[in-house]
Amino acid sequence: MNAKAGVLGSAGVRGSFENGAGVFISDDTEDGKPVLYRGLWDGITKTHCRWSQSVSRDSGRTWNDLWLMQWTRVCR
Repeated sequence: MNAKAGVLGSAGVRGSFENGAGVFISDDTEDGKPVLYRGLWDGITKTHCRWSQSVSRDSGRTWNDLWLMQWTRVCR
């Protein structure tokens, strides 16, 4: 789903889980220039996980953090 357009797109994100972390990269544009977005799932345990999103405007050489979310499972 493309959040900007609100429609299903044909391209997905590339990536995988390896060594306890999932790294997923998607291509986009910003002001007509290509950018990469990286979603990272890590810190995964039975009761916790973390997700972060970063953007790269230089083909992945450097990344700027945009979001960091941490979850804790609450069992009742």
